[in-house]
Amino acid sequence: MRPVRIELEGFGPYRKRQVVDLEGADLFVITGPTGSGKTTLLDAITFALYGRVHRLGSRRIEEMRHPEVERMWVSLTFQVDGRVYRVEREVGRRREVRVAEHLGERWQIWDVRGRNLEGSLERILGMDYDTFVRTVLLPQGEFDRFLRRDKGSERRKILDHLFGLDVLQDMRTKASERKGNLESRIAALEAELESLKEATPEALEQVRNRMGQVKKALEAKTSELKKVQDVRDHFRALLALYGEKARLQEELSRLMEAEPALLGDKERAELSQRARELVDLLAEKEKAEALLKELKEADAQLEEERDALARELDLAELERLEGLWAQRAYLRSLHDLLGKAGEKPALHPEASPWEEEDEAALREVLEELPRMEKARELKEKLVRQEKELSEVEAGLQQTRMALVQTLQAEVEELEERLGHLERHLGELGVARFRHLLRPGEPCPLCLTPVQALPPALEEGKEKELEGERKQVERQLARKRVELERLLTLVGQEVPPAKVGVVAALEKEETRLARQADELRVAVGSLKKALADLEVEDLDLEEEFRRLGQEKHRLALSLAHHLAQVLGGKNLKDFMTWLEERLRHLRGQKKRLEELEEGRRELREELGLVLARLEEKVRALEQAWKDNPDLPRDGKALRALLLDEAEEKRALEDWEKHRDHVLRVEGALESLEARLQELAPLPETPPTQEDLEALEKRLEDLSQEIGELSQELGELRGELVNLEGEVKRRVGLEEDLRERRRQFRIWEALTSDLQQRAFPEWLHRRLQRALLVRANEILHQLSSGRYSLRVREESGLEYEVYDAWTGVHRSAHTLSGGESFLASLALALALSEELARRKLEAFFLDEGFGTLDGETLEVVAQALEGLGRQNRMIGVITHVESLAQRFPMRLRVRKGRGESVVEWVD
Repeated sequence: MRPVRIELEGFGPYRKRQVVDLEGADLFVITGPTGSGKTTLLDAITFALYGRVHRLGSRRIEEMRHPEVERMWVSLTFQVDGRVYRVEREVGRRREVRVAEHLGERWQIWDVRGRNLEGSLERILGMDYDTFVRTVLLPQGEFDRFLRRDKGSERRKILDHLFGLDVLQDMRTKASERKGNLESRIAALEAELESLKEATPEALEQVRNRMGQVKKALEAKTSELKKVQDVRDHFRALLALYGEKARLQEELSRLMEAEPALLGDKERAELSQRARELVDLLAEKEKAEALLKELKEADAQLEEERDALARELDLAELERLEGLWAQRAYLRSLHDLLGKAGEKPALHPEASPWEEEDEAALREVLEELPRMEKARELKEKLVRQEKELSEVEAGLQQTRMALVQTLQAEVEELEERLGHLERHLGELGVARFRHLLRPGEPCPLCLTPVQALPPALEEGKEKELEGERKQVERQLARKRVELERLLTLVGQEVPPAKVGVVAALEKEETRLARQADELRVAVGSLKKALADLEVEDLDLEEEFRRLGQEKHRLALSLAHHLAQVLGGKNLKDFMTWLEERLRHLRGQKKRLEELEEGRRELREELGLVLARLEEKVRALEQAWKDNPDLPRDGKALRALLLDEAEEKRALEDWEKHRDHVLRVEGALESLEARLQELAPLPETPPTQEDLEALEKRLEDLSQEIGELSQELGELRGELVNLEGEVKRRVGLEEDLRERRRQFRIWEALTSDLQQRAFPEWLHRRLQRALLVRANEILHQLSSGRYSLRVREESGLEYEVYDAWTGVHRSAHTLSGGESFLASLALALALSEELARRKLEAFFLDEGFGTLDGETLEVVAQALEGLGRQNRMIGVITHVESLAQRFPMRLRVRKGRGESVVEWVD
């Protein structure tokens, strides 16, 4: 496990969020004042990973929260086996833990909560909390005491604690419990085996042999039963067939006795049927002859009515009136058109013939005449309006010229008055400086000698004159603007003239200007209306006269035409007469068509009746030919007829009789075939006594088979139980052997644990492995000078061998630097043993203040050597000389109420 980034907020002295980026930090030192929060950075790591702090545990974790915040939060990003994870832990209003893994460009949050999440974290790290604080956060002080401990029992207690060997006491208790459980289980197995002593392979073989005997006897009885059943079924079938054969023969004999009487009835019924056919043909022939006579009489009547109606109907008149009726809308439109032209239908022999295209011409003339009339009126009105406009514009021009002359005079008067006021104001302006002037001295304004003092300034006079001047200026400006406007409108020089009254002239000018504008608008509207009528190039009087003549000519022609069509009637009476006449003629034509259709249908029916009559005659002749024994007289034929119900019953009785006879004969033939299928047949037919004897034998065999089947079932159940007991016995015996083997093992283990043989062996094994790894590290740290060994006979007493002097020394004789190196070697060896792999990071939170300069140099060299082995080494120290040896420094600054951490060069 290698930390990559630490973030914390509200944790310990760090009130605000702090970020510690450890990327690329292989060897660094953490410095800062006492109580600033150096160790808290290491506490943040254990809190993020395990929710615990070495100094407080997990229950008092709230004490790590900064007093000024409600929430403490730590985030740790770390790397394990090339994979990057981030764990966030928060304590405040709620407790929350989130873990995510970095996959590509995103973080995948784990969907795990509670204990499962904590367990997953431990599996990733490969260590629990206790192992972590013994390997990553090295308890240096404890190993220094361990190295220098005088009593072997205390040293062993520490080692047992660090290796977790203190659980061996629990193992002794559990081993004893396991041994007792095995003793109880063995006793129970032996008791159960005693109850199964009869379940032997021999007993199993005896049951199987008896089952074989019963099966053979059962198969023999079952075979005999099948044979007896076959014989019984054969006899039963024969008895049934012989009985059925006797019954059928008796029934056939009865049928043959009744057949002559039924045959006579059947022949009389057939003769009645043939006679009935001839009687029916005679009746149909007579009916067809009567119908033919009726149809011929009806055809004669229809022909007579048709001829009379054909003489009366005038088809030419009908066709002419139909044409007029089809054009009734057209006639109404012509009549309306004539009314618009101011004429009525009347004969005018001198009128020109009415042509079809004359209608459009008359309509066009009637449309043009109003337009021409309107154009004449508009043109006359336009002439009057234009004349009036000229008169108004002349008056307006004269009024404007008079107004210009008056305004010119007023402007000159106002300009003269304004000059007078300005001169007067100038004199009053000099009077303001009267107190500065001295007769005979230069004026301070113009520098000319003062001849005499100006009169004294009257109070308010200057303000009054200034107001009057501004009023005159406003009037003058207004008059000039009005004058400029009028000069523009007049467009010529205006000679001076007698001044008039301006107000009256302005009122008159306004009235005339408004009147002129209204006339211009009216003239423009008239010109536009004339333009819309498109008559600019026409001589309106000539065109109006021509249209009148054309209208008169066409109207006379149309009046003469309509008088001829209407026959002297008015349009309404003509239409009424036309409708009634057409209704009468159409009725006659429809009746004539109905008579023709009736005759056609009647003649078709005559043909069909005649054909049927001929067919019946031929059929009757053929029937007499086919039945020469029948008389040709209808009365004699009817005497042969039977009642239809009697006739039908006689024929049905004969058919039923023949069907019955055939069924009985067929059944006898089928019975004979079935008897042949049962061959060989006995010489004498079986009796009921023979069948009863076979039934008795079958009952006895069934009882014997039932008894054997019951015995076989009981033997099968016994076999299943016995097989289960034998199998159970074999399993119990195997289980008993295994339990006894386990008992021997647990008995030996209990004995060893109680006699401390196993703990001693395990302790020595771990101690030797620890010393091998510790000496490898110490050899590297001391450049091959020192190595450790244990004197077990003196209670795990550590000694140091100095290769430079060739002397073994007690650990108590080591200097501070030598002790640090040996303790560090033991710490690293133990850490790797507990973590079961080479550590990627560890932190030393140890005071180095008591070490001299030479020892500090040794320690610095040792730590620098470890830092070059691709490990992260973090050291907390107050010794500045040692801190300066580290390539990177993480400094904690203590402020008022909070601390800040930062990397420094």
